[in-house]
Amino acid sequence: MQSNRTAGRSSSFTVSVVDDAGVKVEGTSASWELFDERGVSIDAGVVADFDAAADTVTFEIEATALALPTNVPSAGREIVVTLATAGGEVELRDYFLLIDNQPLKLLGNSFMTYPEVLAIRASFGPTLDGWDAVTDRETRSSALADAYERLNRMVYKVGFIDPMVHASSYAAYGTGTDEPFGFTRRVRLRGMSIEQFDALPAGFVKALKRAQLIEANVILGGDIVGNKRQDGIISESIGESSAFFNSKPYLNLPITRQAYEELRRYVVFNIGAVRG
Repeated sequence: MQSNRTAGRSSSFTVSVVDDAGVKVEGTSASWELFDERGVSIDAGVVADFDAAADTVTFEIEATALALPTNVPSAGREIVVTLATAGGEVELRDYFLLIDNQPLKLLGNSFMTYPEVLAIRASFGPTLDGWDAVTDRETRSSALADAYERLNRMVYKVGFIDPMVHASSYAAYGTGTDEPFGFTRRVRLRGMSIEQFDALPAGFVKALKRAQLIEANVILGGDIVGNKRQDGIISESIGESSAFFNSKPYLNLPITRQAYEELRRYVVFNIGAVRG
């Protein structure tokens, strides 16, 4: 499999001409074709400097063919190299992940940009072991995007927002526009515009961003004991040492207990009990 490539940049690709059995395919020429994740052809070309004696073929794909749709942070791509041989054409396939140069898209797959994540990280102190153990941005961004999806599965409630200040705020709620804003209201995060998101109470937004980072930390391995408890393990012995974990069951939520603790005042458990 090819290494990840940055979207919007020309890139050189090298594909092996040795098959799965370890046998080199003897070709006389080669061409390539690039496909998206649904098998639709994006671009194609000829391997100009084909060397029949080499174990690989190398070619360049232009930046225009390595673009991503708007608000899509990453996508899989397939390369098919076709070798012309004495016995006919032979296809060899390889794959890579195309990644946006800014992998976190506000309200596309995150509640904050990567620079903002780093600023929020500074407010936690030395407590995010999983996050700190990983240094590359791609892995961290992937965990943050996963955390974003988990948080979007929750239902939240927030208090009064003045529609005279934020007229578009109505659309941020799941109850229409015919009720006063003096009550607690349910919030739909998925599909919300940036303007609607900015209209939400600052306390809720801050808790949401902190919860996303906390959830990402756990995804990256920052809660070993919690993972064992969630798997039903209540004790563990290593040699002569034993450890006992709290047997109280975890909440059945799409997010971890740590993230829930950050958002607990806003989380709705019984939607029917929420006014609106």
